[in-house]
Amino acid sequence: MTKPISKSLMGATSMLMILSVLRQKDSYGYEISKIILKVSDGRIDWQAGSLYPMLKKIEKQGLIKSDWIIEDNSRARRYYTILEKGLKEIDELREEWQLLCSILNILNENAELKIQ
Repeated sequence: MTKPISKSLMGATSMLMILSVLRQKDSYGYEISKIILKVSDGRIDWQAGSLYPMLKKIEKQGLIKSDWIIEDNSRARRYYTILEKGLKEIDELREEWQLLCSILNILNENAELKIQ
């Protein structure tokens, strides 16, 4: 089995991943976790105890909103919708993440950097 991604990297990227899922479609917590699990090939398996506090925090920041919805006479689910502020946050977080990846690539390709 492939090694899970470290918790520190997960903490740094979880907001971007959640917002990216919600950019595609409104979703509920369990579905978000299953999408991330599938896309990560099983390396990111969020449990309810870590996912729902993140969703609550992101909602409190005004990046998403939630509504209880009942579909097809089933139980109610809290669906999350990304807001305009959340879309802007994705762009900012992606830009930061791409910069960090670029820096890491340069550092890894040039193991013997000389600082002047």
